Amino acid sequence: MAIWSPRNGLDNRRPDLAHCRAVVYPKETYGWLHGYQCPRKAIVFRCVEGHEGELGFCRQHDPEAVRARNKARQDRVEAEWARARAKDERERQTRDAQAAAKAALESIAAGHNDPRTLAVEVLAMFPA
Repeated sequence: MAIWSPRNGLDNRRPDLAHCRAVVYPKETYGWLHGYQCPRKAIVFRCVEGHEGELGFCRQHDPEAVRARNKARQDRVEAEWARARAKDERERQTRDAQAAAKAALESIAAGHNDPRTLAVEVLAMFPA
């Protein structure tokens, strides 16, 4: 999260200490070039690394709240990826088992000596 401050002498505005110190950007085209100080009232005061003293933040831009939201989002993404990987693994196991079943049926049709044992081995390959 960026902390709003005047742009190295290019901007004569001073930070308003009663308002949130986070940088926000307009939604216009090229708005990302023109950040400004969040207009919300500062409610939470935190020490931020790289800055002296406590800085004020609104509830949305509070560094602890931002960190918690980012962690929750990361946990959701990781859970989604884990579900996708588990699904892919089940599909791979099913494909392998189906290929083995087809080979077993071809072997039985060709006159395999012990079809029952072959069938048990192939059935064990299918995911539970």
